[in-house]
Amino acid sequence: LGKTGEVVFHRSSPEFRIGKALQLGAGFDITVIATGSMVATAVEISERLGKRGASIRLLSMHTVSPIDVEAIEAAARETRYLVTLEEHSIVGGLGSAVAEVVSTMEGQRAPLQRLGFPPVFNSRAGDQAYLRSVHGLDSDGVLHSIEEVLEKAHGLVR
Repeated sequence: LGKTGEVVFHRSSPEFRIGKALQLGAGFDITVIATGSMVATAVEISERLGKRGASIRLLSMHTVSPIDVEAIEAAARETRYLVTLEEHSIVGGLGSAVAEVVSTMEGQRAPLQRLGFPPVFNSRAGDQAYLRSVHGLDSDGVLHSIEEVLEKAHGLVR
């Protein structure tokens, strides 16, 4: 949905490598894997939750195909929950790609929650902020969804 004027959250130009995530935060409670313009929202949410004691790993997944299998598998083993965040349908995008990786892992792994647009025809029209709000992808909606995930992870935040 982004057009122009997206938030700049890198202090300097990162070294992008196709198929390799950028780790923007280290943590062990939950991993948020975001793509595109939703990375800025993920950074904001991670900072807000961090102030309340949650330990958030944040991965910027700038390429979905190829996807960084190694980073996803490490996050699924080392954190309690995985959350994908995208301004796209949860089917056929980042959430699906991460689900494919996690579903083929052997052994113990974190459960996955996908945040994005529902896989139905969107009959609403409006600007980016409005559509994000309608689908729970604005900062408050994402925060609420992640708080629910953290509650499941042993009552970590509220």
